[in-house]
Amino acid sequence: MKNTRIKLFEDFSIELLVNKVYEEMMQSFLYENSIVAMDDEDDDSTRELTSGEKAAYARDFQILTPEQLAAIYLRALGKAEGDTGKYLVMIPGMDQFGSVDKDSRAFKVTLPAFADAIGLESNTTGMLATKKFFNLLNGIEEFQSQIIPPKLTKAFDKFNSKSPSEVAGIAANAIQDSSFTQNRDKALDALDKAAEYRKARKESDINIGMKVYSLINSLRSASPVLFSDIKKAQKSAISKIASEINQDPEKIKNSYVEYLRSKGLLNDRMYFSER
Repeated sequence: MKNTRIKLFEDFSIELLVNKVYEEMMQSFLYENSIVAMDDEDDDSTRELTSGEKAAYARDFQILTPEQLAAIYLRALGKAEGDTGKYLVMIPGMDQFGSVDKDSRAFKVTLPAFADAIGLESNTTGMLATKKFFNLLNGIEEFQSQIIPPKLTKAFDKFNSKSPSEVAGIAANAIQDSSFTQNRDKALDALDKAAEYRKARKESDINIGMKVYSLINSLRSASPVLFSDIKKAQKSAISKIASEINQDPEKIKNSYVEYLRSKGLLNDRMYFSER
């Protein structure tokens, strides 16, 4: 019982000290104007579509022309056979939006370029419609049929009864002038924003790691006896910062490692893996 009380008192003392040192450290950071945002951003590429977006895409599907649908069908047909550009190259004028791979000799065209080629307002419409045709070609049950009108199923039945060259003849009337670059421009803008986001995230991770490093050193300075073992200081610092910014301790640990690596400090003395 006595040992248990001593242990509880020690844990309580550590918690009080960690809180005190952390508050002092953060006041110092605030004074030096070195605080940066540490909130997680949702990854837009993996989220569910909102009801408004579903309605917008459903509207886009409704106004797709037979010629556009023919081109999308050929894209899906090639994808189902492992070569997305296999039948697209048959469409007169499509070559100005893509290129032939020098090694495989396969015709390649990006989704944004394909969307521009057939005059789509959004390459997402092309992506989702391709997926619908692809699923139909492979007999895959469609779980999002509510955002894709029956119009596509009817078009599929029509094109599936024709040869690829016949469908390519229909699709030819959808081809735009190569100066139409709306979707490719959007894609380049998205790449720029993604690069900026990755840079900001890396800076945020480094900043979090720096705080862990600072808190470890502050704890050891405040109580050299209590935190003589750097493993205890590391664990306390990671746990405290994780709770303060509501993040997984493992993520905080990774940020700490990244900070040490960026400063050339990653070694057995500064970092102890618990695995």
